[in-house]
Amino acid sequence: MIKALADNAVKYTAPRGRAEVKLESMGRRRARLWINSQGEPIPEDKRGVIFRRFYRDDSARSRSSGYGLGLAIASEAARSHRARIGVEYRDGMNCFWVIVRKR
Repeated sequence: MIKALADNAVKYTAPRGRAEVKLESMGRRRARLWINSQGEPIPEDKRGVIFRRFYRDDSARSRSSGYGLGLAIASEAARSHRARIGVEYRDGMNCFWVIVRKR
C-alpha cells in the first residue's frame, strides 16, 4: 500500500516539484500516513473513482505509462488492514492519506 502510494506520488509530481511522506498520531489508537505530491489537482468529482481498478483520467494517460492499478491496489490493501484511505488537495499538493488503528 505504501509503495503504491509513493510510486503514484513520484510518478505524478510536477517537474521540479516535491513529494513528501508524513506520519502523525491521532491519539492513542490511530495514526495517519500522508503521502503528498505537488502537481495538477485531482478534481473533487474524480477523487472517489481514482481508487477503482483500471481507472485512468484522460490527462493522466497522455503524461505517463501505467495500467490504472496502483491506487486500486493501495485501496484494497487498506481495506484488508481495516484502514481508511482517501485524497484531498491542500497547499498545492495532492494529499493521499491512510488512517490505521494502532495495535
